[in-house]
Parts: sequence; structure tokens; C-alpha cells
Amino acid sequence: MSLVRVSGPHKLADKDSKRIPKRPLLPRKNSWVFSRRDECDSIQKTRQMFFQVSGKRGNHFLDLTDNNNHILTPSYAKGGTWLRHMGESPSLCAHLTRLITNHAPVGEYYFCFFPNKNLSCPCGKANIKTRLHTLFECDLYNNGNVVLYLSVQDTINFLKDNPEAFSFKDTIT
Repeated sequence: MSLVRVSGPHKLADKDSKRIPKRPLLPRKNSWVFSRRDECDSIQKTRQMFFQVSGKRGNHFLDLTDNNNHILTPSYAKGGTWLRHMGESPSLCAHLTRLITNHAPVGEYYFCFFPNKNLSCPCGKANIKTRLHTLFECDLYNNGNVVLYLSVQDTINFLKDNPEAFSFKDTIT
């Protein structure tokens, strides 16, 4: 094996490059980036825990599941829990948000604001139109795809098949 001799300006460049400390390819566990990520993960887990056990969640929040029937909790990470499933449709996002939070134009919501109005469903099957009635029983909607456990994808498919559901076009008379 023969060694190549470096001379002149190349020798200086070689010498300078060897003096520069090498950076590790992976961050150390005590690095600022790792600490920040670890702190964000901890905050996210704490928020999810408080969401599940506290009264801040709301009485009418609808639990949706993933494809394995695990209940999903709200998250902002990686596109959020539901937003990444909706694509580019703002109206679909609005309808799903109304459905999940039960802030939708259905009888059980209007009862809080207009108790003297007719809150029954136009299909005639329910005295008070509820979101669960709309999803599972109402003849006015195509609800053949919704199963017992409401998965995000099944719920989005229901809203795509029934664009008037949970919209303010679908109002109570």
C-alpha cells in the first residue's frame, strides 16, 4: 500500500479539516432537539390523559375509533387525529366537527336554544332528532355503511354519502 503525500495548500486544507470536530449523525439524548421533542411528547400524553378523564371534554363528545376499534383522542401531531382523513374539503371538516362535538343542527342541540320548536325528525321515527338517530336509524340518510363502533373512516364515508347531514341546510322547521 502506497501513501500519497499531501503538500502545499492541500496539506493546510487537510490539516484544518482534521481539526474540525466531527458531529454525531444522531442527536445525543441530552441535546436541545431531543429535550424539546421529549417535552412535547410528555405534554401531548398529559393533554390526552386529561381529555379522557376530566370534565373539560364535554358531555356530548363522540368517541371515534381507528380501524382496530381503539378510541382516538384529539392530537395536533402528524396532521391531527381526524384532519388527515378528510383531504381538502372544508365542508367535510365542518360537518365532522359538528358531528363529533354535537354542535349540529339536530333536535338535541336546538333543545338548548329553542325548546318550543318542533325537534322531531322529519322521517317520523324520532321525537327528538339526535346525531345517533341520524347515523343509525333515519330513513332520510344512507346509513348502511355505519357500524356499531364509529370509526373515523366509516363516519367520513357517511358524511360523503350524505352531504346534507349535519349541515345547516338540514334545519329544523
